[in-house]
Amino acid sequence: MNIDLNKLLKDEATKNSSIKEGQEVEGEILNIDKNRIYVDLSPFGTGMIYKSDLASRYNSGKDILIGKKIKANIFSLENKDGFIELSFEELNERDASDKIENLRNSKKIVSAKVTSANKGGLMLEFEGLKGFLPSSQLSTEHYPRSSGGDSAEILSKLQDLVGKNLNVRVLNKDKDGQNVVFSEKAAKENDTKKMLSKYKIDDVVEGKISGVVDFGIFISFDNNLEGLAHISELDWQIIKNPKEFFKVGDKVKAKIIGIKNNDINFSLRALKENPWKDIDKKYKIGETYKGTVKEIHPFGAFVFLDDKIHGLVHISQFGSISNIKKQLSEGKKYNFRITSIEKGEYRMALQLVIKDETKPKSKTKPKK
Repeated sequence: MNIDLNKLLKDEATKNSSIKEGQEVEGEILNIDKNRIYVDLSPFGTGMIYKSDLASRYNSGKDILIGKKIKANIFSLENKDGFIELSFEELNERDASDKIENLRNSKKIVSAKVTSANKGGLMLEFEGLKGFLPSSQLSTEHYPRSSGGDSAEILSKLQDLVGKNLNVRVLNKDKDGQNVVFSEKAAKENDTKKMLSKYKIDDVVEGKISGVVDFGIFISFDNNLEGLAHISELDWQIIKNPKEFFKVGDKVKAKIIGIKNNDINFSLRALKENPWKDIDKKYKIGETYKGTVKEIHPFGAFVFLDDKIHGLVHISQFGSISNIKKQLSEGKKYNFRITSIEKGEYRMALQLVIKDETKPKSKTKPKK
């Protein structure tokens, strides 16, 4: 079909001034040349779109034929050649936004390809949609654990996933409303929920340590189920650094103390003899005992009366952290008086006994 371009340009002069940039329009394809497609936008005039723009919307050219109708947005009311320039950008953005919304609402699981990795997680792509998968939303199988918290090691493990496909769900859109936040963990939540249904609080499981971090240990059990034993639940004694007591691969037994939203909380100390059980038989309020200062903090000092029982000397007795450090040193022994015991909370309040307080008071002789 031959098109008189001069006639088309003449028609542009009579285009309706009511149309505006960004407006969605529909028209019939008039002509296709090497680089451009011309669209009849009567009564507004003739539209033009570059062939290079087609790839963003059409996988092949079978739908781009003379006589076919296409939709696009007005990019410019008049380009350098005098045509109404069209673009698919806004339509693509709207379609992408609708697709993301549908995927999120339906909770559909899709297979997305990992395109790149950074220290925070992975970049994924699914049917033209690009998004981010934070490390925290990776499954137990793919979570990049590092025994020393080495960021380079974590990044290396994430980079090993580049090129692979992960089954994920759409969690949300980003602030711009286009890119999507994916979750592999959410895609597995139904399977996890089903597997967890056979467990209840107080059950004891045996598993392997899958991660050791500053705040506790992760325990993997029963075909990739995983839970956390917080540092406070590792032992009755204070553990400052879990890495000194545990390592990845160690077998452990743990008691389930919490199950919520597919998150499992464990306790190792619950399987050990509770040293506070008969605390009132061993230690008495008001009595003075020898204790070793374990740690000094801005709120006070932890003092061990024996291997398992410890109490707190509050900062209020000293007035400031500098004063407490003048009177107490970590690792040294001092005399402490027990001022309170909360057996159910495993708490004991102590008070430093000043040397003068330990000396017997001299008796005054009665006057004759």
